[in-house]
Amino acid sequence: MLAQEPFDLRAERGPSAFDIRHRFAINYNVELPFGTNKPFLTKESIFKTFFGDWLINGSWAINSGSPLTAHVLGSYTDVNRGSNGSLRAEATGLSAALDHRSISEWFNTAAFTLPPAGQFGNVGRNTLRGPGQILGSLAINKTFMFRDGRSVDVRIQSTNFLNTPQLRGVDTNVNSPSFGKITSAAQMRRIQIFARVNF
Repeated sequence: MLAQEPFDLRAERGPSAFDIRHRFAINYNVELPFGTNKPFLTKESIFKTFFGDWLINGSWAINSGSPLTAHVLGSYTDVNRGSNGSLRAEATGLSAALDHRSISEWFNTAAFTLPPAGQFGNVGRNTLRGPGQILGSLAINKTFMFRDGRSVDVRIQSTNFLNTPQLRGVDTNVNSPSFGKITSAAQMRRIQIFARVNF
């Protein structure tokens, strides 16, 4: 993003656009206790064929939200110098924090207003935070062996397998009718099944 005032770069100090304060990630692999050299279903049977020797793996990624800036689009002050969107909002003195955030109001929109005509806004850069993410993936796979040496690898995988809403876009444009609202979300649960024949 362009500097609001190129002759006052100190006013551009703030968190980086990629500053995610908290992040937790974990990957896991689990062998189910059924099948060859396992506690259960060790003998050859139809149950072992279908329920034995499955592997489960997946991941969890949990992180806090990305920084956001309340800004103005289409302002004469901005457009007149050949840019659009670099002009920041004016603070009203109210706190932008809310006790109960919602899709329709992610932050207190009353904390911001349009700057006076011909002036720069006094809101700091990247002073808001977008929604965090909690995303889990899960996969289960198994290789079915045949007596002639051929095999079939089967894999069933799911992203966002708990179907948790992954909120994304937040409208930070002060002069927008949807200012302060969540405007988009990532894809919900997705399940894919793969089969590969080896011969």
